[in-house]
Amino acid sequence: MSFHPNLLPMDVWEQIGYYFLARDDTFLGLLPGLTSLLLTCRWIHDSLSYPANPRLYARLFCSKFDIAAPRRRLSDRWFTAPCLAVELRKRFTMLQRVRRQVDYTVQDMWTCYLMMLENDGRNERQLEWAGLSHCISQCVSHQLPAATTTSSSGVYDTESISLLLWLSWMTSTKDRLRTESSSVRTWWTDKFLHRFLAAGFQFPSLYAPDSFLHLPISQNVDLMPPVISGPSPSVKRITHFSRPLTVSAPLLTAAALLSWMVRQELVQAAEPLDLESFSEIPPTRAAAIALNRPGPTLEDILAYREQRVACPHRTPLPASASWDTFDRVTCAIREEEDEDEDNELDEDIVEPGSEHQFDFSDSRDHEADWYRTVSCVNMFSLYRPLRGVVFSPGSLTGRWAGQFLFTSMDNYLRMLQGDTRVDANSVPMLARPLYWDLQEHHCLQPTEPLSPGADEYEGDDVLNAWLPRGFSLTKRESAIDVSEPVSETRRTVRYHTYCPDGPSNATYSNSATQALRREWMSDECSDEEIADDSDQAMWPIDVDTSWPVGDMADQFSATTSSDGYIDTVSQRNSGVADILVTGETGPLHGEAWGHYTVVGRVRSWDGLVVLLSQPKNAAHVALGKWVFKGYLHGENLVGRWRETTTAAGLVGYEGPFIVSKHS
Repeated sequence: MSFHPNLLPMDVWEQIGYYFLARDDTFLGLLPGLTSLLLTCRWIHDSLSYPANPRLYARLFCSKFDIAAPRRRLSDRWFTAPCLAVELRKRFTMLQRVRRQVDYTVQDMWTCYLMMLENDGRNERQLEWAGLSHCISQCVSHQLPAATTTSSSGVYDTESISLLLWLSWMTSTKDRLRTESSSVRTWWTDKFLHRFLAAGFQFPSLYAPDSFLHLPISQNVDLMPPVISGPSPSVKRITHFSRPLTVSAPLLTAAALLSWMVRQELVQAAEPLDLESFSEIPPTRAAAIALNRPGPTLEDILAYREQRVACPHRTPLPASASWDTFDRVTCAIREEEDEDEDNELDEDIVEPGSEHQFDFSDSRDHEADWYRTVSCVNMFSLYRPLRGVVFSPGSLTGRWAGQFLFTSMDNYLRMLQGDTRVDANSVPMLARPLYWDLQEHHCLQPTEPLSPGADEYEGDDVLNAWLPRGFSLTKRESAIDVSEPVSETRRTVRYHTYCPDGPSNATYSNSATQALRREWMSDECSDEEIADDSDQAMWPIDVDTSWPVGDMADQFSATTSSDGYIDTVSQRNSGVADILVTGETGPLHGEAWGHYTVVGRVRSWDGLVVLLSQPKNAAHVALGKWVFKGYLHGENLVGRWRETTTAAGLVGYEGPFIVSKHS
């Protein structure tokens, strides 16, 4: 008796096709058995081909790529079967190009970058299969040098370079970097990355000018302060899950410094310290005190050499890489729709990390990077539908250690003036240690935060860490009181000290915790409402994707018009209206490298951290007064420093810095 395929319903054939294609032994790479399966007969081809059965390819997408992070960050209309099927084809095309190292595009690099921001194990393995690391090395060593051998005033494709450097960093485990030959490592540090550090003022290092604490701003401002914090990153319209997405390129200088620093650490570890050259230095602090010798001891220098940047690690795969997770995605969507209909948003909303969102931890390490990429694209736009957590309150509290790099003043001024005789790759750079013990203090809603100080150009005074000149700070038991300078409107604002190890897991005092207001907010509102809301910075801590508007049947097409949908995220803010940071070098490191105090602020729009470091003893002016501006990337705070004597409207003497958390 003959068997005809149409005797079985399509959903059974879909199950057969799925379990034939989604096996653990075929997890990596494309779908090698797909062609054979579709050529079995016309009926199977017509039942399981891409146009006829997008659900099958959506299930295959979920078996090969990570889905938890996108589900956490985007609304449900991005995850229809056609959307996932289109994304599967796009990623397969990209993987083939990268593996063959031919014809790959900037869109392909964006796809790789977003995959790493969404990585919980699967994405990283697929990119490893495609040979992404080798592709990056080949591209950087053969294609980019032509664009980076011009003078220090040359023009560069910063978008492509930035994407390649970030992908290189995100896949740079210590074990992989140890396999680099010394010649390759030297080429990276001395011939390629060095210029982005020495001449970093030419490249994007901030998502918006540092002369503004509160963003967005109106396009109708009569007089804009000078923008001297470098160019803004490029903004591009790309395709993600078959839908258009406006993104801001990641910052080039931060990726260059991270990649440079981790390689320098390996070089340093391979070269033992010549102790004879330090014979005149006291061996310990006790010996230095006995000899009345200020400055670092041999013990301090050895401790400095042992500092390490927080490096990426390889994400472990789930127990079974090819689990069928598509039905879990659609189940989560249906449950959220039921909650929406029942108006149970306050207590029953799906929290990030809940069991049925099948969440993992590694993609959460890139949460801030994702939200900066998709929401920090226009400093004039009130509407930021995909905004989310760009800074987690409490992240800065702890001990930090690192260094800042600098060139000679003469070389720096010549590069700044565009002297073509100066090669930024050949400019010597020196390093000086940085040690900070930092503490966060939060202004809690509904208290109005301290106003920023103004510079001579009517911009917010970044050279004083966005604080009014002449402010005073009084420490309390579990808070600080910050007073504005003497004036008719002088105010004193209380900032509650963040304590991660507080009693009963409370991060503030009992009175502050009881008064804390945490409300749900959404960007699905008018411009006027957003403008009112933006006057007081809101720090979202919980993010949940919004629900699409319109009939659910209308979304079963990746090419259908999306006019009936509004992409927003509903967020429960942390109740933090503003963040101040205080700190010091600490007694041990202060004796070696100078005693400094630190005060600063965090910009809620993009999580930019600005810290002012100045001598603890005002008489020690030789120690210098410095401003550090940067972003948190994992356990690293990376950015640029500058001196404070140059006017705010001019590019000052500056360089890169990095500190890593050690507690």
